[in-house]
Amino acid sequence: MKKSTKILAASALTVCLLAGVGYGMAPADSLVSLSYLTETFLPLAQKKGEEAGNSKLQKSYDDGKKNLDAVQREVLGGSGSSDGTDDVKASESLAPTNWNDGDLVELSIGSGFLMGEGTAVVSHDGAVIDATAGKEIPSGTRLQKQHRYLVGEGTQGMVEIMSGAATMGVQGTYRYTPAKGTPMPFYDVSRLDWYYEAVRFAYEKGLFSGTGPNTFEPSVAMDRAQIMTVFYKLAGNPEKELAAAADVHFADVPEDAWYTPYVKWAAAQNVTRGIGDGNFGPGVTVDREQFVQLLYNFTKEYAGKDLQNQSGDLSAFIDAGTVSDWAGTAVSWAVSNGIMGSIEENRMVLSPKGVANRAVAAAMLMTYTNKIP
Repeated sequence: MKKSTKILAASALTVCLLAGVGYGMAPADSLVSLSYLTETFLPLAQKKGEEAGNSKLQKSYDDGKKNLDAVQREVLGGSGSSDGTDDVKASESLAPTNWNDGDLVELSIGSGFLMGEGTAVVSHDGAVIDATAGKEIPSGTRLQKQHRYLVGEGTQGMVEIMSGAATMGVQGTYRYTPAKGTPMPFYDVSRLDWYYEAVRFAYEKGLFSGTGPNTFEPSVAMDRAQIMTVFYKLAGNPEKELAAAADVHFADVPEDAWYTPYVKWAAAQNVTRGIGDGNFGPGVTVDREQFVQLLYNFTKEYAGKDLQNQSGDLSAFIDAGTVSDWAGTAVSWAVSNGIMGSIEENRMVLSPKGVANRAVAAAMLMTYTNKIP
């Protein structure tokens, strides 16, 4: 650019000098003309040159993008389907798009994508760049939230949505293959999670709903009020029994609370007796042995099942001695039916005082439904 400017300045100066001779300019007039050249004419000429260059660069970019899109379309399956509809989509920006569990997004050279909410995995046969981290990623990588990715030269990539729902932006051309079936709406539950099937079971059976439109919050602890609601649904939503339980009262359960009918119902069915002193403890969170005890009560008192001779051996668990005396029978029953087991793969750990979060509760209820006729 400096060399071009010098050449341009020299040419302009030559023109000016020639003009000065022709018009008989005085030395002072020549100085004014030189000032104009250096301060006004040359910057303006440079700006015009840059604008012209940028215009040509933009045209080259646009032409190149058209060619790249054509190549991508060819790689992804031709110009369109036999019925005249084009199964290859195009996006000009990385604006987030909603996706569902099992959706497949096929990408080719030059395509970019930005992971938002949810879980997805990318597989490829060449090079995919994590532009945010500045490195290549191996095939089978779980995408990071708010990371931008680029499909490299000679590469085809496939992004598979693994969570119930997800958001991801795609820039460039791509082919979209929708999943079959009805997905869960949750960003925070994916097929990579051990509790995926349990949450799906609880959700589809109507035992649990989400904590928001797109959140399940599997690690959130359950409290006693929530569990009574789940047991009521597990019983088949017996509305007539709600009315029969109206005379049950607890000092800490207000009449207008959302959970009050279900707490009263559970108490009337001897699923729970409260926590003592006329209180129920609706907001008290529940641990694993407490949840199992309540489930045992539900099975024996409400469902009327004979639970004799259903005892499991707890001696294999290294923390069996931490089981509360009052919960021993229920925990033994749960272990014998596979409802409760080790929380670790390499050691036998029962964790009776461990939190009964939403994922744990869903897993226990799925096993319970499959094991208890």
